[in-house]
Amino acid sequence: MWWSTVVYWRADSEVARLFFGIWEHVKENYQYYKWLYKFPGVLFRTDYAASIAAHILNGHIKSSIVCELPGKVMRFSEQIDDIVSFNSINEYVLLCPDPKELWKNICSKVSKENIHLMNKLAILRHYDNIKEMIYE
Repeated sequence: MWWSTVVYWRADSEVARLFFGIWEHVKENYQYYKWLYKFPGVLFRTDYAASIAAHILNGHIKSSIVCELPGKVMRFSEQIDDIVSFNSINEYVLLCPDPKELWKNICSKVSKENIHLMNKLAILRHYDNIKEMIYE
């Protein structure tokens, strides 16, 4: 599974033209690919379309045509996880439901981790603070 949150490419490359062409093909034939890959929901998911395009372009094997970003595995938070504070660009505090007792929240400090924050409204609430930290 590929996340489509950030995709980068060389604008003049044949690979980019092919990748985005396949992505468009998947979008136009989404019902077929939804059935083929058996993914849930009724909304068009760019993550699924990007993943399918990468698999097709890579020939359904791990190859170097569409490459992964370097670094360790990216963690992600759930959409219900809230952001309490950003202490620095590499340290923030999340409020998350306890997996064993969903009615109970756990406060978690995250330091020096590559994490995909799913709660976009929480990000927007902290946007000015985040922007300041990035451009310091």
